[in-house]
Amino acid sequence: METEAAGPAIIKRAKAYLKKYKKGLLRMRKKITPLDVYQAALKRDPLALEVWKETGKYLGIGLANCITILNPEKIIFGGRISQAFPFFIKSLKKEINFRARMIPKNFTKLLQAQLGENAGIIGSACLVFEKLNLLN
Repeated sequence: METEAAGPAIIKRAKAYLKKYKKGLLRMRKKITPLDVYQAALKRDPLALEVWKETGKYLGIGLANCITILNPEKIIFGGRISQAFPFFIKSLKKEINFRARMIPKNFTKLLQAQLGENAGIIGSACLVFEKLNLLN
């Protein structure tokens, strides 16, 4: 999933789509980041929306395998890329429903982390506080 759905893959996909889409907000950028793709999607840029749709597809392929093997109750999306959750959730669900057939439909809940891109930092801080017995 890292090679097809993480930051570098999103950038690579956006650059490849520049050949297909002759207009768009990302054309004005010399260097494209996942944040740029997200911000363009917020403005309904067709290229950016297509990038997130395809990213959701690849995430769905990988997660369908995880769901089939582990049958989790929930999968929670966190980190920076999770901001784009609304843009890739539809294609992600479609792919999971197509591929994870042995699991009852919609058993695994797909959720966006409430802490967004700060989840890792907050979790790390909590771990330190816990180790130092500062949470009691």
